[in-house]
Amino acid sequence: PDLQAPTTRILDLLDGGEQLEASWHANARRLSKRAAREGTQVTISRQPDEAELSVLHSLLTDVAGQAGFRVRSLEFLTRLATEVAPGGGWYLGIARVDGAPIATVAFPRVGDRAYYMYGALLRDEQYRHNYGSQAVMAEMLRTLAADGCRSVDMWGVVEPDDPDADPAWKGFSDFKRTFGGTPLRHPGLYDLVTDPFWYRI
Repeated sequence: PDLQAPTTRILDLLDGGEQLEASWHANARRLSKRAAREGTQVTISRQPDEAELSVLHSLLTDVAGQAGFRVRSLEFLTRLATEVAPGGGWYLGIARVDGAPIATVAFPRVGDRAYYMYGALLRDEQYRHNYGSQAVMAEMLRTLAADGCRSVDMWGVVEPDDPDADPAWKGFSDFKRTFGGTPLRHPGLYDLVTDPFWYRI
């Protein structure tokens, strides 16, 4: 199977401020601002903090239980963060309300591009109007831009008119598209045959 999402969006971080926000859908701008008014606070950690990684893993596990997604182990996430953080490649955002974590995203970074690898939202009616996902995504994009990152691969987005789209991708794709970006379809995996004889064998 492909290791890379076949369809995605590449988001240009522009100036990291007004131009960036102007590239978002009106709902993304409105809800991220409302989140702040509702008391949603966002932190971005750059180091492999054990407590923060546990929050990421816990929220991912909750989402997986509802949506049937596969979840990496806490050990895997800790190793990933530990390996990429020394080179400035680890960004973990958590949205909280009164100290309670309600949403999270994790973006490893390589060079001047970051990748939306993990994201989760706590499905709790109590926090319905805190818009944790919008809050943490908006702050993450601003932080990446401020640190010199130039673009983000949203890593898995299907377009509404894609006949080959997996229905299970609709929810998170709808969310990711509100932050703009240019659609990109990867060609997939192909064999490079350097020796037909050995290839047939």
